Amino acid sequence: MPATQAIRRNWPQFAFQLLTVFAVGLTIGAERNVVLALRMGLDIGSMLVVGQPSGDSIALYAQNS
Repeated sequence: MPATQAIRRNWPQFAFQLLTVFAVGLTIGAERNVVLALRMGLDIGSMLVVGQPSGDSIALYAQNS
């Protein structure tokens, strides 16, 4: 059976890909906004947040001089 490259025939795969890309975009956008707001609220120069699969996270800060 030859491979077909039509969205209509492969709509479940296309919908899943669209949903995945949308979710990744939302996650990255939310992280960028939240980390920026934390940085501004805490008056720090730079911030590195490292997340772990267990839900714990480590934040490293550098104060403004």
